[in-house]
Amino acid sequence: MSQLQHSVEQFLYLKADLCDKQQWDEYLELFDPQSVFHVPQWDSEHVYTSDPTQGMPLIYYPDRAGLEDRVFRLPPASRPRRRRCRARCIRSATCV
Repeated sequence: MSQLQHSVEQFLYLKADLCDKQQWDEYLELFDPQSVFHVPQWDSEHVYTSDPTQGMPLIYYPDRAGLEDRVFRLPPASRPRRRRCRARCIRSATCV
């Protein structure tokens, strides 16, 4: 296995893990602000559309802002929480 293949696999595993854990802030940080997000549709059983401007993609965002908007529209239980600094003390000696 090449180093490039290993790096790509690790990136995809990380991306899937962040989705599974609903860590949306970290997930969005993986995308450059100018990145294109394209989930193609199929032209036929084994052929995907390659140009989102010519076909009907399942999802297409020309930059990260569209993906951020999609995350914002998730149901409230799945939505990213605002980052806050909170410490909760239990039994006055242990803080978590």
